[in-house]
Amino acid sequence: HSCKQPKTPPHANVLGMDLPSFGYTLLYSCQPGFILTGGSEHRACRPDGSWTGKVPVCR
Repeated sequence: HSCKQPKTPPHANVLGMDLPSFGYTLLYSCQPGFILTGGSEHRACRPDGSWTGKVPVCR
């Protein structure tokens, strides 16, 4: 994939995987005791090298 891995936000875990229908996708989850209060849980790599969605926020 042509995307540069974005910095993992605070209190988040990230898992990168190749999904047949979306291409390379980052799956975010919040660490124990934190919840996703904003941004995107999934971000897919676009052909132009950018990511879909927004930076997730765990609080």
